[in-house]
Amino acid sequence: MSLLIFLFGILIALAGAWLLFRPESLFGLLIRHGRSFGLYLFAILIRLLLGAVLIQGAPDSRFPLVLLILGAISLVAASALVFMGQTRFHKLLEWAIKLAPDYRVVAGMSVLLFGVFLMYAVYP
Repeated sequence: MSLLIFLFGILIALAGAWLLFRPESLFGLLIRHGRSFGLYLFAILIRLLLGAVLIQGAPDSRFPLVLLILGAISLVAASALVFMGQTRFHKLLEWAIKLAPDYRVVAGMSVLLFGVFLMYAVYP
């Protein structure tokens, strides 16, 4: 599980860097696919997978309680998206994209640091 958490950390850190350095392409991608069922399903599945991996890998990490809590938050977020429904998910996404230019740097750095934290938490 540590390897999967490390890989998730890399992907999350890359997403943060993408948001910092190429936000137009990321927002363009989200706008183009924002109404698709595939993006909605991907958002749910990736949170479910991340939550399960974090919970399973927490005991072998440097911060077991933190990873356990983050895993639980991820599972709750996946459940919230399911109950929210696709229409509200798209409205939430559109709202977030409108706010994005003002908070791009803060969000990008936060995502990047979260990915680095995950890598550090499981690095031997």
